[in-house]
Amino acid sequence: MARGVGSIHVRGMDEVGATGNEQGGLSIQGLSVVAGGTTILSGIDLEIQPGKLVAMLGPSGAGKSTLMKCVLGLREPSRGKVQIGGKPLSEAGPVGYVPQDDHVHRNLTVWQELDYAAQLRLPDLEESERSQMITKVLDQVDLTERKSLRIRKLSGGQRKRVSVALELITSPDILILDEPTSGLDPGMEVKMMQFFDKLAGDGRLIMVATHAMESIMLCDAVVMLMEGRLIYYGSPEETLKHFGKERFVEIFKELPNQSVSHWRQQ
Repeated sequence: MARGVGSIHVRGMDEVGATGNEQGGLSIQGLSVVAGGTTILSGIDLEIQPGKLVAMLGPSGAGKSTLMKCVLGLREPSRGKVQIGGKPLSEAGPVGYVPQDDHVHRNLTVWQELDYAAQLRLPDLEESERSQMITKVLDQVDLTERKSLRIRKLSGGQRKRVSVALELITSPDILILDEPTSGLDPGMEVKMMQFFDKLAGDGRLIMVATHAMESIMLCDAVVMLMEGRLIYYGSPEETLKHFGKERFVEIFKELPNQSVSHWRQQ
């Protein structure tokens, strides 16, 4: 296990404990994925509490997508296990996923998009209950005043909020976002990360796989992967100190210069 893993102090850590097994907490134990003789992930151990905004970082090919698929239940690990709230994925609540590209119907209004999604995902809800739920979700993503606009008229950041709202319909304990700020200008990137931080403050675990370096300090914790191995897990401040850098972009420039074993032994 890499130095610093499981030893971080982030928002609310003392209050929620340190096992990751509370309601909505994520526990990954000895997770390995091997395909065609190639090891994609090797011995990943993570305990992350609910109510955290966590950045998942690493060079291309580090294993971020495979790790996300394992948490989503879309990929069966070769070894190890994933638990949410102390339960296996088959018994845990839903995990939300927002892909890099927004899969929304641009000719629909925001309300229509959410209403159709709710009818598909929660078919047992009465119309009045569905309306109340959509109203609540729109408030969570700050789109109440845009509910009657067609999605094609929204900004890129607002469309991303619609994608998030679609996942919040099922009230997931964990929400995973893949490159959610890709294509956004630096100012909008910061606003989106602040938005994700707000969602985490409501008690969800928010995991963001990203290459955007300027907003990492807004996160509670950083998961750093390289060549399928966990090389560090800690707060943003501790991560910078561990690698001896002042900015995250400098860490990425340095990573290829040393082996995985070197970084794990620091």
